[in-house]
Amino acid sequence: MKKIIEFSILIILLIILIYFGRPKLAAFYYNQGVDYYDRHLYEEAIVSFRQSLKIDPSAGTTHYMLGNAYGEKGREAEAIEAYKKAIRINPRLIQAHQALVQTYWGNRMYQEALNQLKQTEVIFPDNQEIKILLNEVSFEYIADYLGKGVD
Repeated sequence: MKKIIEFSILIILLIILIYFGRPKLAAFYYNQGVDYYDRHLYEEAIVSFRQSLKIDPSAGTTHYMLGNAYGEKGREAEAIEAYKKAIRINPRLIQAHQALVQTYWGNRMYQEALNQLKQTEVIFPDNQEIKILLNEVSFEYIADYLGKGVD
């Protein structure tokens, strides 16, 4: 009987440890990913950010950093999806909006960039960086369109 009680207490303590330790473990993997990212070890960063997201899939900043790591590896489609998830989770994460626009813009996906900028402008109506970016993307889109017409 004593063994059953000891085993039950051990199981309960283990469950409590897992329940309260999960956020710390997600933060550990996130911080590890940031460290790898800062050292330009992007594949390792991707692995760490994914591990963090397995534990806490609702971390917008982690999705944003995962998108950055994908972008550095030239995996734009995956970066775009990560940025979109970050924005869905935290619409006020302006860095994710800007990174998504920059990714679209860099890949000459002007219409998508402009659509995202219009959505971003609704959330951040007084942000001058967004207004400047909107003008720059619009100008390049028109220049590209006119250049195609000349060809």
